[in-house]
Amino acid sequence: MNLSVEVFRNSYETRRWGPLSLKEKCGGDCIFYNREGARCSIYPVRPSQCSLFPFWPSILATKESWDRAATLCPGMNEGHLFTALEIESLLRQFPASIPSL
Repeated sequence: MNLSVEVFRNSYETRRWGPLSLKEKCGGDCIFYNREGARCSIYPVRPSQCSLFPFWPSILATKESWDRAATLCPGMNEGHLFTALEIESLLRQFPASIPSL
């Protein structure tokens, strides 16, 4: 985005929910989500937390939490089926960026 870290943080980050996160638009969409195109506007450089979705411990905790998240994300339960080993490997790559339970 050709921004300094300070400018990026002041413009796009918040501690509204406690831990540092990206700001949201009205309605809860990420500041970088383009609803018209149903795409992330910074997809190639998105944060690791976004790359790991939906493999967050809070979503993986129960079938009910997975099903609840899947109602909000049309891509879940479609496409490549990840094995448990693949998911564990992904989670080990970015442990600090994963939302906790």
